[in-house]
Amino acid sequence: MKSKFFIKGVISILLIFLSMYLIDVFVTIPNNVSIKVNEIKYSFKGKIIEKFAVRNTEPTHLKVLIKYDSIITISPNPDLVDVAAVGDSLYKPANENYIFLSSNGNIKKFFYTKLSYETRSNKNFPREWRNKWLDSSMWDSSKEIN
Repeated sequence: MKSKFFIKGVISILLIFLSMYLIDVFVTIPNNVSIKVNEIKYSFKGKIIEKFAVRNTEPTHLKVLIKYDSIITISPNPDLVDVAAVGDSLYKPANENYIFLSSNGNIKKFFYTKLSYETRSNKNFPREWRNKWLDSSMWDSSKEIN
């Protein structure tokens, strides 16, 4: 009788671990890699209409008017948000992790989003991008790229 309960217990534990593994592999996206890839692929050109924070902090997000009638919300590199002002223009080229800020005739270049070395090493991160835009990873101390 005890061996029957033991076998059922072991099988239950194995099924729980198998379920957790399958959820991790097929449902979750490690470190939001797909989001980072989409941010890099996306391009836009527009004017900053608002700086704001989603929490009680300094501004972390920007609302950008593009094509006279569309508004997008972005959360770029914090260095960009710090120096940007309402009315400044932004240009984000497709397939680049850079964004250009035009303010009073001056153009400044920033990396668009931080890329951890774990993100760069992820199988879903394009191989041709792995050694590009290294300035966007300088904050991460774990330099492991495959």
